[in-house]
Amino acid sequence: SAACQQRKLFFARIEGTAASESSELLVRLKEAAPISGVVHNDAGIPLPNVPLRFSLLGEPETQLSPALSGIDGTFRVEPRLVAAPKGWPFPTWKIEAVRPWVLAPAAVSLGDGPVDLTAELVTQ
Repeated sequence: SAACQQRKLFFARIEGTAASESSELLVRLKEAAPISGVVHNDAGIPLPNVPLRFSLLGEPETQLSPALSGIDGTFRVEPRLVAAPKGWPFPTWKIEAVRPWVLAPAAVSLGDGPVDLTAELVTQ
């Protein structure tokens, strides 16, 4: 039924100088695409089965569902509605790998394009 349809997340993000009180600002909402990208090693070879965690910068207890990179290194996570923590202009997610994987520091916000992640397997 129509009541059972999945709700979509829309967002608008403006960067730069703030508008003055006398100006009008047209806000266009855009559907939030899934957070996606590819995990690879330093040589650029895609890495499958790398577990990823997404925690909100400024509020690490707020998390998205975890993801696991596929056979081609790609991953996809559905964003969800959260308020930006105080001091942050919009929600930004810190991306971490689960041990024994280590990920180069990475973060993503709504509307950012596919993310390129570099990971390394730590054996110690």
